[in-house]
Amino acid sequence: MSQMEIVQLQLEDLAYQQEAIDTAVKIFEGQCFNASNQPSLTGVNANICNLNNEQIQKNKTEILKQNSLDEEQAQLDDERQACIEMETGTGKTLVYIRTIYELYKAYGYTKFIIVVPSIAIKEGIKNTLDSFREPLKTRYKNTIHSFEYNSKDLTPLKHFIQDNNPQIMLTTIQAFKSDDTILNDKNRDNSIDGLSYLEALGNTRPVIIMDEPQEGMDTELAQQRLATLNPLYVFRYSATHKRVINRLYRLTPADAYNAGMVKRIEVLTVAEKNDEATLKIELSEIQTKAGQNPKAKLKLWHNTA
Repeated sequence: MSQMEIVQLQLEDLAYQQEAIDTAVKIFEGQCFNASNQPSLTGVNANICNLNNEQIQKNKTEILKQNSLDEEQAQLDDERQACIEMETGTGKTLVYIRTIYELYKAYGYTKFIIVVPSIAIKEGIKNTLDSFREPLKTRYKNTIHSFEYNSKDLTPLKHFIQDNNPQIMLTTIQAFKSDDTILNDKNRDNSIDGLSYLEALGNTRPVIIMDEPQEGMDTELAQQRLATLNPLYVFRYSATHKRVINRLYRLTPADAYNAGMVKRIEVLTVAEKNDEATLKIELSEIQTKAGQNPKAKLKLWHNTA
């Protein structure tokens, strides 16, 4: 198989994944379909949600009952964010990709931005989008165009802002954080209505998917920039949330193990009691060769006589 060949995988109907998908979709229950067949005359096509905070709060409360979670986890606030907590290895990436398709199907939402903390995670998501493109098309009878944000080619970004077709923009958090990035420049000849691209993106009211938000996305600067995007809603996907906001779905390691989704992991400690903060083992090198198992070189510290 050539390196460029894309492996097409099959979609499985797994109950726990469907529960996580339904959790996000039901937040907007009662919202009318965003029907639009014509390009925007203002230069920007936007997601629309007419539900007020009380209606969304009612939906969140019902979701928590269905997911057997404490109703107090649905904060009484207007911060439209929600945590979807899923154990590593249970298909989190595919869950939020399918959630995007379901939100388009149910409400006509067309603007989605997946924000990740690193290039490595971004490459993994690109691979998942490519591998499941045809199965998703078969399941949902449509294809949602996806592209990777590239500051050297802004044409896809302009299409994202102006077109009425459903689209997914994949980007790292670093693209938003610097003051001198293309997204924050208001003085470009190809700007939209004199706005920076970040501001124009905000007018689209995107649904934002944050993958592993605890990895550099909850800093004050990152949150300020993401707020500029004026998101319709922010979904935070992780197995280890540090900042918990409206945790509406939770698949714990015990749940995943008991359901046979992941293998059991045993952890042996090398730290003495009350000495956990002292470095004992350091991974210094990883060696990989074709046809051979990977090797790791460790540095270990121990007490001498």
